Amino acid sequence: MRFKVSFLRIVATSILLTMIGSALNAGEKKKIVVFGSSVAAGWVTSYKERYDMQNGYAYRLQRAMSDYEVIVNSVPGDNTKSSLRRIQPDLIDLKPDYALIGLAMANEGLGRAPVDSVMAHYRQGLKKIIALCRENGIEPIVGLCYPNDSFGEEEYNAVRAMNIEVAQWDVPTINFLGALDDGKGKFPEGTTFEGDHPENLGHEEMFYVIEPGIFRASPAQNTAALNPRMGKDYRNNLKAFTYIPTSMMHSFTFTFDCMADKAVQKARIEGVEGTLMVRYDKDGLGIEWKGQKYDDVAQQNEAGPLRVTISQYYLDGRIEFYLNDQLVKTIEAQLQPQVFNLDTGSGAKYANAGIYRSAMNQDEIRVLCNGTVLNGSLCVWSNLELDKTRSKYDNAITWNEVGAGVKVPARMRNALFHQYREAREARENEPVFPEKPFITLSEDELTEFAGEYEITPDDHMELRVVDNELRLFDHGQSIGLRCESKDHFFVKAPYTFTVEFERTDGRISQMVVTVMGNQLKAKPVK
Repeated sequence: MRFKVSFLRIVATSILLTMIGSALNAGEKKKIVVFGSSVAAGWVTSYKERYDMQNGYAYRLQRAMSDYEVIVNSVPGDNTKSSLRRIQPDLIDLKPDYALIGLAMANEGLGRAPVDSVMAHYRQGLKKIIALCRENGIEPIVGLCYPNDSFGEEEYNAVRAMNIEVAQWDVPTINFLGALDDGKGKFPEGTTFEGDHPENLGHEEMFYVIEPGIFRASPAQNTAALNPRMGKDYRNNLKAFTYIPTSMMHSFTFTFDCMADKAVQKARIEGVEGTLMVRYDKDGLGIEWKGQKYDDVAQQNEAGPLRVTISQYYLDGRIEFYLNDQLVKTIEAQLQPQVFNLDTGSGAKYANAGIYRSAMNQDEIRVLCNGTVLNGSLCVWSNLELDKTRSKYDNAITWNEVGAGVKVPARMRNALFHQYREAREARENEPVFPEKPFITLSEDELTEFAGEYEITPDDHMELRVVDNELRLFDHGQSIGLRCESKDHFFVKAPYTFTVEFERTDGRISQMVVTVMGNQLKAKPVK
């Protein structure tokens, strides 16, 4: 949206100058530019002030990676076309080592234009951005599309399909959908701002699905880890498979290939709240969580290869269990994992094991079952071959390690426990910001302001009354207005976004939109 662009341009410039100054004082650092739209810009989060936009996933990354220079240069309303217009000054000229591309199909027109056309434009534009990054020595990393409360089934299917496609390209990706999906392509209840953007809690979950190693790996390492080989050999008498996350995670996927025969296959996820046990043998799938047992959940009719997948949507409070590509059980649970383990004794046979820092949906799991490893938020993929030391399993994700028959050091488990505790305390102690007071007007009173407003002959805005609220529509997007006093309105966030009406002889003669001191004037169309 035009007015949001003006606001974020000012914010981005200020951040850019601050970050450049810090780099000059502290010495040269590796640089990451977060190049995206409103969600990447932190719209609309609160950190030190109500709706100051400083608590989005990109700003959390900035604070977490203090040894890097992280520039948040994202503009609300941007799509691939508008991003390409500013890519030279706002990304390429900054000469970063990495670019986190944070765009989504909602701004391409998803929900307002034909789905096939939206997907084609997004695909074409995203590929061009990736190509320009690489032509200029920048390692691109793509944030995949995420939910939106306005999505219906068709839009949700388009997001799932596009994410699967991009997660097979030769570029590292981040599976944001798996952090926030309620199972219908919408945000979990109570986590959004006007249905279009996550607030603080949603951004926190988006931050957790970012695999930190992708910014510390070389382009060659990232390329090698994009789509690992799917192993075909089922091995038994292996050493125990053990993975300890390098940093806290909430949503996750744990998937492995086993041989369904007489032997019992066991997976264990140890968490802060307790241990989730999953086993599969000839009698079916069994689950145990917090003293609750679910026996014989599903059966395989005959012996043979089988994929077992555990997928947790933390924010939505559910864990899904799959045999091959079929969802066989869902339980209500929230597990903060400390250790992922496969019991490789008693003749159990395994071929592959993977761990993702995000939940995977049925479509994604079906792709895995068809032999393709997706790379969105992937942090472990092993064919269960021992490395030369025989104390670790080879892992396609070279910046993480998978132990083979090793005891988990207490210090590592404790370090994760403290991260979880500190994050919980931070959420509990977040400042409470009072809302700016506003006046409720009747529908008749709001109708006086409704209508079309002309900025130039070829550029119009429109005000409509929707569900007893005055909304400003601009280029297919809208935002709600609240009345502070007669003829004076403001946007819920940020408060520096105001709309005032001027009158001549008692009739509205002009609308003035002000964002951070920048004004845009429009006259009513008679």
